[in-house]
Amino acid sequence: MNLDHLTLNPLWMKKVLDVDFDKNRDYFIQRNFDELMMLRRYAGKIDYEIKLAEAESLDEMDEVYADILSKANKINYSRHTYLQDVDGYFYTARYIRAWMFQENLNEVLKEKFDEDWFVNPGAGEFLLDIYSHGQKYNADELLNKFGSAKLSVEPLHKNISKVLES
Repeated sequence: MNLDHLTLNPLWMKKVLDVDFDKNRDYFIQRNFDELMMLRRYAGKIDYEIKLAEAESLDEMDEVYADILSKANKINYSRHTYLQDVDGYFYTARYIRAWMFQENLNEVLKEKFDEDWFVNPGAGEFLLDIYSHGQKYNADELLNKFGSAKLSVEPLHKNISKVLES
């Protein structure tokens, strides 16, 4: 996810693809808006999935689903997909944590290798080391290894807000 989200980074887009933020502001706003919509959707999904898991029956859960997702995304959701739109084993929570981790990792990369960490060979070695462990460590353990704080939503919020407020 860290590499996937580089197209949200104006500096990466400029240095690697020669896409200027000021000349392509609409692109960056749209990409960050899409990101925000997905985050809101997944926040609504985890809220619904917890309620579904706690429910003693499926009675009215279709309405709960439509209400939660509609409020989260400010668009009307159909109640008919209330069982199809459920990810097993709370995958939704892991996905949200991955979103948070990629932005927390970006903060670590910026601290260690500067804003343009993606052109620094040392950052590549650093990432290869992380990837070499596979899923041995969770996000909090990895951040702890880097001397960073616990997993936080703040870097994610800060990054999206920065573009959407510009």
